[in-house]
Amino acid sequence: MSRNNLAAIAAAFAIFFCSSIVNAAELKLLRYGPLGEEKPGLIDSQGQIRDLSAFIDDIGPATLSDAALAMIAQIPLGELPLVQGNPRLGVPVTGTGKIIAIGFNYVNHAAEMAVELPTEPLVFMKGKSADTFAPVGPYLVTRDIIDDVQNLSIWSEVNGEMRQQGNTADMVFGVKEIVSHLSQFMTLYPGDLIFTGTPAGVGDGMVPPSYLQPGDVVRVGVEGLDFQRQVIAPPR
Repeated sequence: MSRNNLAAIAAAFAIFFCSSIVNAAELKLLRYGPLGEEKPGLIDSQGQIRDLSAFIDDIGPATLSDAALAMIAQIPLGELPLVQGNPRLGVPVTGTGKIIAIGFNYVNHAAEMAVELPTEPLVFMKGKSADTFAPVGPYLVTRDIIDDVQNLSIWSEVNGEMRQQGNTADMVFGVKEIVSHLSQFMTLYPGDLIFTGTPAGVGDGMVPPSYLQPGDVVRVGVEGLDFQRQVIAPPR
């Protein structure tokens, strides 16, 4: 990951926009392997990675349809080889058309930045556009796994120090309201990504401000979605 000079630690809760999942079983999908050579996989009930590449070429917009997810859910685990070792995990879905972000969408974050709560979602397209910025993952889950999207703990830490602890219950605008709002003026496609906000504890809100430096280790987690770990690299 390139050096991150942004004000906020990247703890934004993100959702992939996908078609409704009606009868699909609970799935945790991922893409693993070297950069540019990722293969599709899933996590089994023991937390092991299973290789899906014999059944699908990749995990992208077409894989998010009801029919495709139902097909994946019906594959006997015994037909999916176990992936050995500890492979790199890539972005869980390829082919994302756009990344949309919502600003000041946590009550305590707006307070730490001394801004009034927005009266409607503050929408901007992804300003974190440098290569390797705005990492997502580690995997994509179907909605069956999440009991209540508006009651999930969210956290981030830097070098083992907890920086952010929040809950999606503290969002100014919930996920359903955000999707409805965005749909009024843009078409959302399977694979599109929405960053729904960040809780208090961003670097720009500290006194004095504190930003990420090369060598820093950042971990970000959301309840039910595990966590991702990033090492800040020097500029290239």
